[in-house]
Order: sequence, then structure tokens, then C-alpha cells
Amino acid sequence: MINLKITAPTFFDELNENLHTIFDSQYYVDLRSSNKIEYSDIDYKNYKYIIGKFIKCFKETDGEIIMVQDLMGNSGYAYYLENEIFKFDEEFKIYSFGENSNDELSVDIIKNSSFVKGSSSVFPLIKRFIGFSELKIKGQKIFETPISLTDIDKLFSLNRKSLNNSLKSYVNCFESKAILFSGGSDSNFIKNLLINQQKTRYIFSIVDKEYESNIVDLENIKKSNIKVDLIDLDEQEVADFINSSLFKDLIFNFKGYSNSLFQFYLTICKGKIKEDFILSGQGADTVGYLGPSEKFYFNGFFPRSVMSLLSRLRIFYLILFKDNLEELYWYIFNDINYKFIDKKRSIPEYNFVNRLIRDINQQNRISYLDKKFLILIIAKTRSFGSGSDIKSFQYVCFKLNKKIIFPLNNFCFFLLSLIFLKEKSFKSILFPKYWYANDKRFFRKRIRKAKKSIKKTKITQIYKNLIKDIIKNYKKL
Repeated sequence: MINLKITAPTFFDELNENLHTIFDSQYYVDLRSSNKIEYSDIDYKNYKYIIGKFIKCFKETDGEIIMVQDLMGNSGYAYYLENEIFKFDEEFKIYSFGENSNDELSVDIIKNSSFVKGSSSVFPLIKRFIGFSELKIKGQKIFETPISLTDIDKLFSLNRKSLNNSLKSYVNCFESKAILFSGGSDSNFIKNLLINQQKTRYIFSIVDKEYESNIVDLENIKKSNIKVDLIDLDEQEVADFINSSLFKDLIFNFKGYSNSLFQFYLTICKGKIKEDFILSGQGADTVGYLGPSEKFYFNGFFPRSVMSLLSRLRIFYLILFKDNLEELYWYIFNDINYKFIDKKRSIPEYNFVNRLIRDINQQNRISYLDKKFLILIIAKTRSFGSGSDIKSFQYVCFKLNKKIIFPLNNFCFFLLSLIFLKEKSFKSILFPKYWYANDKRFFRKRIRKAKKSIKKTKITQIYKNLIKDIIKNYKKL
């Protein structure tokens, strides 16, 4: 943990040295050249072009210190300042030192299947360093501000070939790696970027045998031309884990909600992963396209995932017809289940948004449509992207001492998706991830004796009962 006195004359030098120690050995790629670069090559002028997990600090001539990170905030760090002591570390390590946790908020989050949005946390003094922000330190104060948008237009002008080469270069940085491989579009996209696919370990776990989507994934795995390690979990084994005191503690200490928590924990434990890095396609849903990932299709004459299609149409409507950028931000930031009906302002996010909108409006070299898409990705990253499945993966890997990488949770993948979305808008709405999707069928046979919705499976019911039990026991205290 970085633990420094903020008023000390050596504060910047010690902070800089600590960050170098943490991030110097990691992998980075510059989107402009698609080449690997060193941590020492990242500066304030180029950091927006860099993909990889990093945090870096710079000192201005007036003594102000600026801390920056990769645009999506993949490092998952948090901080707090008390009695002139600045503590900075991975979010869940910081939580273990936090005091006066708002347990009522934690229970409310669990009860409502939600999560804290923006830079706040359930600890009054702890703030999260999340995507599209910079931290500015001056004197004894820390301010969160939006990223500098200088030259942001140059990111939008990068071409498809350069972006694709950058992603390929980044994925191939990791030599000893295991991919969480479902056989679906995201994990196949990552696999296809690999130069040597046979040197990678592929892992798939089937946690809920009743859920139709898991059965479809298993069929895709069987058709794959690579060796996949299958982790076939017994229903009783999963149920016992969900009802265990270990899992209850995991849920409460996570300080958020994700129904992927038990699935991912069991996958990592049972997979006996010895590789240095775990790669996951998580983040592609948030970054890569409009709305939820479920594809609209037909079982015979019966349409499926109609609500998912309507959700994508709603957000597409907002992008095309909502001209107030501030309102657009709040509709997306406040969204629950893709309804986009809430435009109320949230504090402290309010101050961040005011500054952001002002800066975006000053960018004359970006089209108004691209400004809307920029608002879209920032709002999604700072809301859903800051508190759901990606956080659960980071949390589990923190608990199990593993390193997780999200190769598609970056601005490069967002720009690639945006290029294809503009080219094939209609198809992209009908078929999420159309440009790299494996399955573009409009009709699909119904799998018998399988649950259409994960909400109706036995495993989910056991999980819901546990949540009710946690809430009931808390109320008794």
C-alpha cells in the first residue's frame, strides 16, 4: 500500500517511485503505432493513447501533482486522505483498512441488486479512482477532474487496421495466460487475436446446467477446434458453496452486487490456474455496443429477447435524438435495466459532469455525434462499468491472488466497435457485436428442458434465498 504524508517535501518523489515499482513490469501498447512501450515512456501528452493497466503521476511547475491512468480505469485503485496521510492501493485492499463502513448501504445494494456508481464507496472517506478521471493534488487537498480532452479528436481518427493491430499486439504481450473461454463471440474474438493459440490454456465452467445460455455455450465449446478444460460443477457442490459462511462473507465484503461472484470464484478455484494471467472478455458488453448483449431471435414463430432489442432501440434513440449532452449523461449513468428514464443529478458526480460537458463542448474538431458516443462510453464506464461484473472479477482475483486482464475493456475496442456500428447500424442493433459475432442466425431451436431465464433456475433460487437470509439477519442486529 502507498502510505505517504501528503505535505512532506518528498511526497511526489516517493509516490512516483511507488507507482514505478507497481506498474513498471506490466505491458502497454500505444494505439498510434500498435507497438509495445515501456511504463517510463508514458507521459501526460500520450497517456490517452495507451492500453494496459497503469497509473502515473506528474508534477506541474506550480507544484500541483496530477495522477492519470488508462482511460477505462482498469487498475481498480482507490484512495483516502486523513490527517495528511494519503493511502492508495487496489480498491479491495483499501477497504480492509476502511472505517465506519455504511453497512446499511451495503445491505441496500445487495437487496436491490445494485452497486455504488461514480467515485464514491460505502466508506465515507474512501474514494475510487475510476475511468475517465484524473486526480489533482495540491497542498492538503485532492480533486477528481475529467480527463484532459486535448487532442481527443485524434483518437477518433484512428483507422480500423491500426486499432485491430493494437489489440492484437496487447493480447499477445501475455505469454503465460489462461482464457475464460465460453466459445461465444467475446472469448472467440480474443482467441482469434492470438498469434499462437495452442500455447494458451482455455477454461470453461458450467455452473448452472438448467440455464439455456450455459447449454448453448457448452455446445459451442464442443464444436471448437481447440482443447478446452471443462470444469463441470455438480449442482449440490454449487449449492453448498452458496450457502457457506465463506460465500456470505464474500458477498458482504464485496460492497456491491454481481450474480457472477459465486460462478467466477468456483471457476478460479476449481480450475487450478497456474498461469500468470487470466484473460476475460468481460467489459465487451459495456464498451462495445448499445444495450444488453442478448440477441433478438425466434424459436419457430416465437420471438425471444424482445426486451433486449427494445433496450438497444431506446439507447439508439437517445444517441440520435437527445441533443442535451448533460441529460444524455444522466440517463445513461442512472440507468437500471436499460430503461433510461432517470435524469436526476447525483452528487458528487454532478461536479464531474459539469466540468466534463463544458470541456466536450469546447472540442470543435469532434462531430456532435461522436461527442454523444463519448458521453455514452464515459457514463457507462463510471456507472455500470465501475460496479458490476468487472469489479467482481477483480475482487475474486484479489482474494485468490490472481492477475486478471480484460483485453476488450479499453478505448481501442470501443473505437473499433464504433466504426462498425456506424457502418452497419441496423444490423448492429438486431445482432449485438454483429461485426465479430459467431452466430448471426435469426432463428434458433429451443433447447428442451432448459430454463430460458437464469432467474428461474434452482441455483439462482438458492442464491436469492441466501440474499434474503443476509438481509433478514442484518435487520435483527
